[in-house]
Amino acid sequence: MTYCIINLTALKNNFQILKSNTASKICAVIKADAYGHGIIQTARALEEADCFGVARPNEAVMLRDSNINNDILLMGSFDDMVTIKELIDNNITLTIHSHEELKLLTELAKKHSGMIKIHIKIDSGMNRLGISDKVTLDKI
Repeated sequence: MTYCIINLTALKNNFQILKSNTASKICAVIKADAYGHGIIQTARALEEADCFGVARPNEAVMLRDSNINNDILLMGSFDDMVTIKELIDNNITLTIHSHEELKLLTELAKKHSGMIKIHIKIDSGMNRLGISDKVTLDKI
């Protein structure tokens, strides 16, 4: 059986070295249970991160439920109104991947004091994820 042991003290030290060498904000991507190493433990070790990136709504809520107060960016999709409301209530930044998601969140923002934190993913030509049509980009 293959396994990997992460020294959280070393991880924290390495992160502090990176942070001290840049004026930029750092988003620590800890999706998929921090790639199998424990999302909560890893988030606590990287508490100086400006933001945590996660792929699934349940990861974002789990961080909030564990009193992780850093900004959290949901990089993946959100699929139902109950989930979206829970994410908004937990102050999670939602990633917009499509015109449809943009329309949905625009309508929700009108009902939610006008404030929903969003991150817009733009397809810059790799034809993967993100908004690529010029009409939608012009609206943004």
